[in-house]
Amino acid sequence: MWDLDEFYDMQSDPQEQHNLIMVPAFQDEIRRTRDRLWDQLEATGGMKIPLRRSTEWQAAERKLHE
Repeated sequence: MWDLDEFYDMQSDPQEQHNLIMVPAFQDEIRRTRDRLWDQLEATGGMKIPLRRSTEWQAAERKLHE
């Protein structure tokens, strides 16, 4: 679950075969989507899991290390 972020075009790739997370053309949209997700987690108490907001694309970079 924490290995790699994913971003798919659900219209053209409903089977999620082509991860677009590293495609430069999608970086602005990915950043906006990531910010909306973190805002929603913070607003709804979803930050009770051991994560920190990060701008890294690699999900593992968000894990809190002890």
